[in-house]
Amino acid sequence: MSDPRTNTALASREELRLRAMQARNEERRQRFLNAKTRSLGVDVAYLDKQVAEKAAAKEAEKIANMAYADEQRQIRYMMEMNILEERRQQVQEKAEVAQAVQLQRDPRLRREWDLNNPDSRKNEVPPRVGDFDPRCGASSLQVFAGEDLKKGDRVKMQEMQMRDWCAQRKVEKSKRAEKEAEEDRAYARHVLEVVQITSEIEEREQEEKAVEALEVREANQQLAAAKAFEISAYKQSEEKQRLAELAHTASDPFLNEHRTTGISAISTGRVRPDHWKGMNTNQLKEIYEIQQRQVAEKQAIKAKQMQEDASYSEYERSVLNMTQQAYLMEQEEAKADQFVIRAHQAKQIVEKHTRDLFLKKERAGAINDDFFKGFGSSHR
Repeated sequence: MSDPRTNTALASREELRLRAMQARNEERRQRFLNAKTRSLGVDVAYLDKQVAEKAAAKEAEKIANMAYADEQRQIRYMMEMNILEERRQQVQEKAEVAQAVQLQRDPRLRREWDLNNPDSRKNEVPPRVGDFDPRCGASSLQVFAGEDLKKGDRVKMQEMQMRDWCAQRKVEKSKRAEKEAEEDRAYARHVLEVVQITSEIEEREQEEKAVEALEVREANQQLAAAKAFEISAYKQSEEKQRLAELAHTASDPFLNEHRTTGISAISTGRVRPDHWKGMNTNQLKEIYEIQQRQVAEKQAIKAKQMQEDASYSEYERSVLNMTQQAYLMEQEEAKADQFVIRAHQAKQIVEKHTRDLFLKKERAGAINDDFFKGFGSSHR
């Protein structure tokens, strides 16, 4: 989709260019119609004026392009900021909706939770709390003759013995765990050393690549400078030749049509037909046409040379940009590879610790208060 502002700017520049061309043509026509100012040969002042006008037009076009590029850059920045703000608001709204849904799904926040609580029976007080519970009378069928009243003490003694034995086992396991942890730390240090050595090697490789890219860029810059020097020398030589030609044209009696060139060498009363000023209109017209063709040919040669210079400069810029882009891409790929390697190593370390913890729990099991309370009790 085309930008209307871009089309308007292009139309305005095209209209200005056409108006300037019409003004130059009108000025040239008035100058040719004036017999006093019209002269044969090259109009140096008008050519210099044309060069100045072209330079001014090129500078104005450059300023307009820079202003348009700055405007487009500001518009693009504002659009990107608006897009980021919209995405942030969307993420925030999704998080709020998810939080509200999670609160609504929690059954413990409902009014009927006391009826659906699976741990309601566990929170109730047991029917008998000890042998001297005042709630347990003769009709409660909770206290009977012949019960082993010292069972609790014996179970507690056995529980204490089991606690001592478990404490010893814990000390042994802690020592073994410390030893394994030290081995893990040594392995982690070894992994870090390997990663550090790998990083140093990659940094040296990146430095070498940066030096190579810098050398290539310097060589390209030297080539561009040499080419610019050659072009400048060629232009200076062309300018000298042009000035010499203008000087010769200004001083040559033949090209200036001086009256002395029309006098014959045989007799002063005779004239040379080829130098005689009394030429007819067709002869003068032929001379004008030849001069116009010469001017057009010179302009075409100069335009072709300028186009070749511009093409070579664009080629040099493209080569330099490609070199810099290749260097940046290599740096990004190296960073990405390094990040992937480190992430993979970190993932392996985490998986190893998780696997070790899982194996410890599977082999030894967890020792807590429920483990000691279950000692001596029947499975029935």
